[in-house]
Amino acid sequence: NLKVGNLPNCRDMGGRTTVAGGRIKQGLLYRTSGRKYDNGNGTANDEAKNVIVNQFHLKTEINVADSDGNALHIDGTTTRNCFMDYGETPYSNLARNANKLREVFSILGDSNNYPAFYHCRIGTDRTGICGVALNGLLGVPFNEVIQDYLFSDFANIGSQRYMHLTSDPNGDDAAKYINEILGLPGKNFQEQMIYALLSIGIPAQTLQNVIDIMTEGTKVTIPNDISVISGDKLTNNGGSKKTSSDFSAPETYYEISGSSQSVSFEYSLAEEKDIAIVAYLGSTNSSKETKLASGIDLKIDGVSQNICDKTYWTAGFG
Repeated sequence: NLKVGNLPNCRDMGGRTTVAGGRIKQGLLYRTSGRKYDNGNGTANDEAKNVIVNQFHLKTEINVADSDGNALHIDGTTTRNCFMDYGETPYSNLARNANKLREVFSILGDSNNYPAFYHCRIGTDRTGICGVALNGLLGVPFNEVIQDYLFSDFANIGSQRYMHLTSDPNGDDAAKYINEILGLPGKNFQEQMIYALLSIGIPAQTLQNVIDIMTEGTKVTIPNDISVISGDKLTNNGGSKKTSSDFSAPETYYEISGSSQSVSFEYSLAEEKDIAIVAYLGSTNSSKETKLASGIDLKIDGVSQNICDKTYWTAGFG
């Protein structure tokens, strides 16, 4: 935990031992807030800027808030805006911020951008999504991923953050997207997070670059037999193809209305093997009883398969 002028909620992302037995390097990446908590209006003072530039020697500012107004723009650093969603149900899933998470990891996958820091407004929620994703990818043990998220509660952030499903469906509760990740394939949270990040379109090489830059000692290798199928590779059967630069929607997606419309993709295996399929999709159906699998027809050799789906419409992927 670090004192950075008047900015609350600042810490080095390094120092932890990974599940593979390696170690995350310190002094490379920091999570901070973007402003002093004062009804969201306090700005970073000169002491904070001096620490960032002259003590930590940071080169790149990654702003994941929803506007440039929360960026620090400190002389001597380069600001990269990756505006993330803070919508009606802001943290129910990673898929809402798929585009911007790809940008964040693209920046982190280039060693020329380090040392770096990332933040939203007060460094808790959107910063927390990035922290969970990054810690998970690097192999931080799951209980320590939770520990890092909840450590924000010791800072002056205005209200408490949680790691359990609260009665408030729109509350700040990281369990909403972490539970989705825990339902993915993998023997530990690192493998599950790798599947999650691949499923929202982050290239395997980018993820490997982040691991290689940020860790020392024993480290995992991203599997090379994973196919990531983005929207532009799907075959359209009556759906309305859309493109978007909105940070809460994929770059290419389809609107499907009724059973007569669909999109499809065919994949052929050269040999028999165990496979895992990770997909994400949105839904305008507000019924929490509607399963995502109801919108998927999985066929093997032309025969439809039963899908055991534990996710709901809010999950975004499964």
